Amino acid sequence: MATAQLGSLKNVMLVLGYKRKSTEGTQEQKEIQSCLSIWDLNLPHEVQNLEKHIEVRTELADKMRKTSVE
Repeated sequence: MATAQLGSLKNVMLVLGYKRKSTEGTQEQKEIQSCLSIWDLNLPHEVQNLEKHIEVRTELADKMRKTSVE
């Protein structure tokens, strides 16, 4: 894991993972599969903001349902 700046993305976390996988038929031959994940470090804050936004919209929708149109 490492933090990095990638172009316009200033706060990202790079996570490199790998696993060994046996090829079909033999146990002696193995291949390594790797994966690079890039995570935005601001994501938890964005999720928090989205959850709050959803709450506010739900409350407003409830209020609109309760008010009568005359």
